Amino acid sequence: MSRQAWLMRAIDILRNDFAQIGETIPKEINVMTTWPNEEVPEITNGRITIGRFTADWESPGHYVNLRIYIDPKIDKGLRALDVLVHELVHAVVCAPSGHGDQFQRVANAIGLDDSGPTAFAEEALLERLREIKEILGMYPEEAV
Repeated sequence: MSRQAWLMRAIDILRNDFAQIGETIPKEINVMTTWPNEEVPEITNGRITIGRFTADWESPGHYVNLRIYIDPKIDKGLRALDVLVHELVHAVVCAPSGHGDQFQRVANAIGLDDSGPTAFAEEALLERLREIKEILGMYPEEAV
C-alpha cells in the first residue's frame, strides 16, 4: 500500500471523528506525500511547514480541487496522522492558509492544541491516532 492510500484510509476513519464534533470532511479531497510544484516548505514561528492544504475557490463558499500535502520526509505514521488532522481542519473550515477563530474552534474540538500554524495533537487525540494507526498498520516505509 502507498502512503497516499494509507492516508486516504485514515481520512475515511477520521470522518466519523469529525462528525462527532459536528463537522464534515469534504467528500472530494485528495492527499499527497509530496510538495506542490517542488516548492520549498515555509518556516513559521521557527518551525518548517510539514503539511499544506490547498483548494481552488469556485464560487462563494464553494471550493474545488481540495488537496492536502504531507511532507514526504515524515517517516512515522503517528506524526503523519497528526499533520493530517491539522490539514483536515483547514479543509473543514475552508481556510487554506488561515488559523483564525474558526480554525481554532474546530482544532480545539477535534483535540489539537490552539497554537495556530503549529497546532499539534494533544494527548487524547494522540491516543485516538494511535488506535487509527493500529487499524491501518505500519505507515508505508516507516522508520523503526
